Amino acid sequence: MPHRINTRDWVQLTLQTEGATVAPQEEEQEEPEEETPTCETCVQSEDDCRCITCERCDVRYDTEDGYSHCDCETCDRCGETYNPPHSCCRCVTCDCCDNPYDPEVGPACDCWYCEHCDSTFRAGRQCDCEPENGGLRDYNERAEDILSFYPPRGNKNQALLYLGVELEIECKRDQETTMNDLRDSGELDQWVIGKSDGSLTEGVEIVTAPSVLKVHQTHWTNVLEKVKRHAESWNRSSTGIHVHLSRAFFSQFEIAKFVLFVNAEENLPFIVGLAGRTSPDYAALCKKRGCDVLDRSERYAAVNLKPRNTIEVRIFKGTLNEQHLLADIEFCHALANWVKVNSLAECSDWGAFMRYVSQKCYAKRYANLIAYMAKIQPKIDKRVRELGCKALKNGIYRWDEMDSDVAVNA
Repeated sequence: MPHRINTRDWVQLTLQTEGATVAPQEEEQEEPEEETPTCETCVQSEDDCRCITCERCDVRYDTEDGYSHCDCETCDRCGETYNPPHSCCRCVTCDCCDNPYDPEVGPACDCWYCEHCDSTFRAGRQCDCEPENGGLRDYNERAEDILSFYPPRGNKNQALLYLGVELEIECKRDQETTMNDLRDSGELDQWVIGKSDGSLTEGVEIVTAPSVLKVHQTHWTNVLEKVKRHAESWNRSSTGIHVHLSRAFFSQFEIAKFVLFVNAEENLPFIVGLAGRTSPDYAALCKKRGCDVLDRSERYAAVNLKPRNTIEVRIFKGTLNEQHLLADIEFCHALANWVKVNSLAECSDWGAFMRYVSQKCYAKRYANLIAYMAKIQPKIDKRVRELGCKALKNGIYRWDEMDSDVAVNA
């Protein structure tokens, strides 16, 4: 059978015969496709990558696989992110109880620091050093940073109304003698502290721990009995009483009603009679309108709203009379509760307020307030008949001659 020559061999044979050569054709090869970069962590393309790199530790991890993460943690106290054990947040620990805290906020524990012996102690424990000037503290020191709340704050006590009282007194001898008297009461650095105050000539500001009403009603007796020996308050124009109430107890609307009640012109005879003074320079009683009732710019108002955590009632004249002091404190407590259950329209009705505190369920709680108001009521009625209320053009009320004639000497 003859050998068959395919076309390709025939063409090559023919060209060789004619003296030419043809190189065999190479088969064309396809170029490989360019590979898309993928993330080594989540194995996704760059467009679909769901990984992030921690700025703190440079660890890259998948945010959607449910278990990948770096080792960094966020401090729930100061909010800083850190990588244990290689770094830490800015928190420090108390030298006394080792509780951590954010130094920009301050200690969360109740420990206190003694400047004299440079030591830290747990709340309620006193150091053994001899304090200068009887232990008189600087004006800028705060009782809530030194003393415990009574009762201690907790989740179940969030709605409690805490009251902190500042009682200004003038010393008959010197500050050290008065501080020693205060120490003799057993309450110094336990329930009260003594502070300097530039508004006093040679005096002490006694500041209590934030406490519920019942604690005030039981702790003031011994304090007043001891400090009376070498101090006075009622007969000095420089002294006053300031009562702080925990702001968290109120809504904004309830604070507005509280301010309106204290400043209402109809209530002025009773407010001034209880307070024992008018003090336009330090505790101005001003007629309030809707736009300015919650104004926090004025510190020297009858009700000071500038403090962050409290509202401050500044109207009271200083006194060492226990019934009068407790009447002032009970008034603040009663009004704080009264505004929660009464309307805005009743904020100028002193009679409705007194009927509230005189109810059988409250009469024992507010016994000092009821007794003191009954004592001064005849004098208030007399002054109302004789003088009436006078409002100055600038809106600051004045009750002429009220201070000395109405309030019972305390």
